[in-house]
Amino acid sequence: MRDPVNPADPDRTWFRSHIEPVLDATPADDGWPRIAARIDGQPIPEHRAPTRHRARRAAVAAAAAVLLAGLAMVVTAGRGDHDASRLTTAPPAPTGWYVPVGLPDGWQLESVEAYPGTKACERRGAQWTDPARDRTLSLSFDACGRVPTADDLPDTSMPGAPEDTPPPFTLQEADLGGGVTAFGLRDPADDPSIIDVEGLSWKADGGAWTSRAIGLGYDEQVAAAKRLAADPDRADLGIEGLEQVERWTAPARRTPEVQVNLVDPDGLRTSYHLALPGDGQRPGGGSVIVPTDVPGQSNQVFRYDTPGFWAGRYGGPWQGADIIVFRWTEGPTDAQHMITDAGLEQLIGSLQPATTEQWRRFLATATRGVSPVLLDAPALGSLAEGTFALPGNAGGKLVAPTTTTTGAPVTTTDPGPTAPKTTSTTEPSTSGGPVTSGPGTSVPNDHEQASFTELDDLDITLELASGTIRAGQPVAGTLVLTNPTDRPIDLTECSEGFTSWGLVPVDDPDQELMSRTMIDCYATPGVTVPAGKTVRYRSSEWAPTGLRWPFLAQRADPRNGLLATGVGGTLDGGQYLAVMEIPGRTSTLRLSVPVTVPEPPCPTSDAVVKRYLNLTEAKARAQAGRDGWTFRIVSGPRAAEVIEQDLRCGRINVDLDQNGIVANALRS
Repeated sequence: MRDPVNPADPDRTWFRSHIEPVLDATPADDGWPRIAARIDGQPIPEHRAPTRHRARRAAVAAAAAVLLAGLAMVVTAGRGDHDASRLTTAPPAPTGWYVPVGLPDGWQLESVEAYPGTKACERRGAQWTDPARDRTLSLSFDACGRVPTADDLPDTSMPGAPEDTPPPFTLQEADLGGGVTAFGLRDPADDPSIIDVEGLSWKADGGAWTSRAIGLGYDEQVAAAKRLAADPDRADLGIEGLEQVERWTAPARRTPEVQVNLVDPDGLRTSYHLALPGDGQRPGGGSVIVPTDVPGQSNQVFRYDTPGFWAGRYGGPWQGADIIVFRWTEGPTDAQHMITDAGLEQLIGSLQPATTEQWRRFLATATRGVSPVLLDAPALGSLAEGTFALPGNAGGKLVAPTTTTTGAPVTTTDPGPTAPKTTSTTEPSTSGGPVTSGPGTSVPNDHEQASFTELDDLDITLELASGTIRAGQPVAGTLVLTNPTDRPIDLTECSEGFTSWGLVPVDDPDQELMSRTMIDCYATPGVTVPAGKTVRYRSSEWAPTGLRWPFLAQRADPRNGLLATGVGGTLDGGQYLAVMEIPGRTSTLRLSVPVTVPEPPCPTSDAVVKRYLNLTEAKARAQAGRDGWTFRIVSGPRAAEVIEQDLRCGRINVDLDQNGIVANALRS
């Protein structure tokens, strides 16, 4: 609403026009004596017309003012008329958007990213917790789910181990009664009284149920699973102290998610994710769920206490959205490098439901941009109505919103001068020999990161084994590190672990690279460069079992972390930049090498690659049969020593990791 002290304001005129009649109307019937009589069991007093009393009329008017004020909040701001017939007492449908309101100065919105998710079948479930004893259990149903089989056992045998060494995992079976058998993967070397978090799964109701738990003995979980198999809607598990805290459902639909990335006044990063109700992450069975009261927040909030470290720290089922709040680390998982629970609760307490217009004003404060699909999305649920590009991919690159920033709920700071463009001294090359970057571009960080290397003390270039990168043939990247100082310099595990790399179009040199997350950074040296010396680091010769920094003619999934493959379909032929970005203590170095990507002879879509990723060899072979393709292992266990470069577009070539799991798959 506009300024209420301005008598000429049309909103003020409208507001008074609806209160004035109340002051002159017959007062409302004082029904309290009748209500009190019902409570006391006394005869109901005879109804009598009330007398006019200015004080009571004023009270009624005040109540009317409160009601009308609430109604006025749902009237569209700036509308041309104020017809009372447009008012309604029904609350507006929630948009699923939440924005921080009233955070202290210094908080900054960096970016807002949208992920299309996947098509999911009907799901439902429940969560129980006993935080006093560090115990939790979850139950979930997936109409398209499956139970584990022997094919899911990872091959983690150690070369040279004695023949009688037991396998690290076994397939456990549990009779749940009624002809139902549950299956789960267990580590037989562990204490058998401790349940592993892989849990138990069983077929029923046209899909698969899964129970996961921590803090319970195996026999206790089997007993709970028996009760749930007989009655999945029961709230009492028959285990003292374990109380149900949530029951949820989700229909068959696509599962989009929005990630809001912020920086607190100390320069520490956090994010909150919004998913449709029932689609959000629920770590019950992997984290102890602790119901938590957060000042300022009326929605239900859970804290997730996890053995070890997990980034997801808080969450809950809120009106219109499931939310989960993450804590990221700039190095070791301690208070110096990671936002505290107090900081996260300050953010959670500020989150309020937003209208579409409030959400768009919030997006406009992002210093690094937002996913394009969010510019027109009226509500979170609209993202499930179709698909869209991943952040960083064509059509999904973050853009600057054009919406006005008036009334933005987050205090932003000046992002500083525009970062200089990446440059290179090397021209595009089609040579088969090594190519090297120029000195690159150094961009100052927002704040110092103590566990990272001071990169300005080193001269660093990126060398590629070839200036041509073909689909299916990764090219090794090597850092050439020269130390011009008179003291040795360590390139720490932190700077190496958070390094990003990949190919970007030559006409979009500043495109973001695949995001990478490392949580086991403890300031240990990665490599030492002696004073006055040059070191070639992480070349294919240095790591004969695999390329440490492979550049691929494939799209990348920016959601994948350090240990994930993150690969998609083949890139179109053309000129690209092979880019490496290394974070340092006070600056981030971006290196680039122009390269050529020939047209792929057998183009492969993202969907095809995704269909094979993370399958066992046996399952991948079966999938190739369903696709009508022949199957070949080109790297990893059981791969031929020499791969014949014969082209067959009716064949799928797969890379297996050390456990025999598909890490990449292309037609060729």
